[in-house]
Amino acid sequence: METEVFPSKDFLDTLYAVKNQTAFHRMCLAPVGIRLLLCMFLTVPVFSQSPIEINAIEVQPKINGLLVRLSLSAPITPDHLAGWQAENQWFYITLFQCQSDSAALMSSFQPYAELDRLEVLNSKESTQLAFRLHTTLEAFEFQFNDPGKVDIALRFPRAEILAALESEAITPEDAVSSAVNTKRKSESPFYLRIRSAAYLVGVSLTVSGILANDNQSRPGWELPTGISILGLTYVYDHFIRSRVRHE
Repeated sequence: METEVFPSKDFLDTLYAVKNQTAFHRMCLAPVGIRLLLCMFLTVPVFSQSPIEINAIEVQPKINGLLVRLSLSAPITPDHLAGWQAENQWFYITLFQCQSDSAALMSSFQPYAELDRLEVLNSKESTQLAFRLHTTLEAFEFQFNDPGKVDIALRFPRAEILAALESEAITPEDAVSSAVNTKRKSESPFYLRIRSAAYLVGVSLTVSGILANDNQSRPGWELPTGISILGLTYVYDHFIRSRVRHE
């Protein structure tokens, strides 16, 4: 009868250790690309995208409102922006996945009469900009004309725009004075001297003729000559010369 021989426990432990060591050696001898890929998945953490920095704020007055320009470190898409105006006339802009230096933004901000205050609130996922306005907006619009910049057009009501233009308009007296000054500046110095001399000669001869008539029975030549010089100078200056210049 044949005797069955069973492997001892020490033999099985040794065989299992050799098998594991062989598998480890196969992994170590694998191509370098595979080992690097395994290390990347096992040891390298997954990082989120770095936030966009808001570098500066610029406010530009326009005829129909204001233009707020934001300078960013990278372009931003429209779905990362939100804006609204509260009942207290504060206007809020929220920029998602954006961060900012509050001190730097405040130093770049220039207040105006219609927009005189800025507040910056940073959170982990967004930045909120609050602008204090002194009027209710008719509309606002985000514009993406240049990479890395966002323009926010704030449009005021038309009635307020017309009122502001009327308050800044010049009076009729100022308009006449401006027109007279413009005309004087456009005249040549030589013509002005000739005209002044003609008026002076005409007035002198007219006064001399009036005084001479008191001592003479017949009027002298001074009075009609002086009146003629004054009349001709006035007609030429106000009618003939102005018509020639316009033609």
